[in-house]
Amino acid sequence: MTTLRIADSVISREIGRSLVVLDVERRAYFQLDRTAAAIWRSIEALGRVDLVVDACASSFALEPANVDRDVRELVEDAVGWGLLLEGSDENGATPPAQPGDVPVLSVGRSGIQIAGDVEDLRRQFVEQPYVDLPGFVAPGLLSIVERAVEQGDFADRAHPGIGTEVCLESGAATSACQLVFNDPALLDAVTRIAGCSALRCFDGRVYRLEPQSGHYDSWHSDAAHNRIVGLSVNLSREPYDGGVLEIRRAVVAEAEHTVGSGAFGSAVLFRISPELRHRVTAVHGERPRTAYAGWFRTSPDFADAFLRVLDSRPAAAAR
Repeated sequence: MTTLRIADSVISREIGRSLVVLDVERRAYFQLDRTAAAIWRSIEALGRVDLVVDACASSFALEPANVDRDVRELVEDAVGWGLLLEGSDENGATPPAQPGDVPVLSVGRSGIQIAGDVEDLRRQFVEQPYVDLPGFVAPGLLSIVERAVEQGDFADRAHPGIGTEVCLESGAATSACQLVFNDPALLDAVTRIAGCSALRCFDGRVYRLEPQSGHYDSWHSDAAHNRIVGLSVNLSREPYDGGVLEIRRAVVAEAEHTVGSGAFGSAVLFRISPELRHRVTAVHGERPRTAYAGWFRTSPDFADAFLRVLDSRPAAAAR
């Protein structure tokens, strides 16, 4: 029997009242209304049109015959746009995760996963100004971001009085990261971990510190523009020498916390405060340090601004 699966370059997030689907390779956004979103989520979970029709009919308390047309129309459109791929039974819905270490908090192609007690992370964040997030970016999403970063262009960027680096220019990777890290569910989870006022947006960039290039990062606080929590995600597949996050109180001169980058796709959350300073040490050897980093902020509201921009564009496809 013919089955369906989400194309490898496609991610989705619930933003405001819409499900936003992004084809990262084409940088094409699609807005799905409540009904289309329910169909899409059922396709992700079930992978067969007949099962999707039954699930949606049950969810909306309608006869399957009345739902069948809507499902098949959306499937036909999405296959035509390259968002869905048809295949055989074994290539249908996403198989269940294999047993093993499961991150407490992770981000994937269709949303976040919380597999433990967020309160444990909150207690860690009270005891120290950072918390490690191993395996934070799920493999499927990490592959999309890695490919997009490799295809992008980096340009020199100076932060007056702080440091220099190269930053990835606007493109597929930055669009994907903007959507993923402004997921309302993720903003809520980080708000709970930090025990702070509601976080409304994440402002980040992909940057690289090259060895033997003069790139550097000096002590600074970032305590401005409603920034509350910092995040750094390791996008370096190969280990590098140096490039360690250091944190100290403003009243002392030396680093009090040294935070390793963790494995490829792991992350660290750290507190932003006028009473704290942080920096990333110089990178040595031959391999660069590549990261996606930025700040969770209490304003502006990402969902409102993003949907206004999206609504003003000629719709690639909207249901």
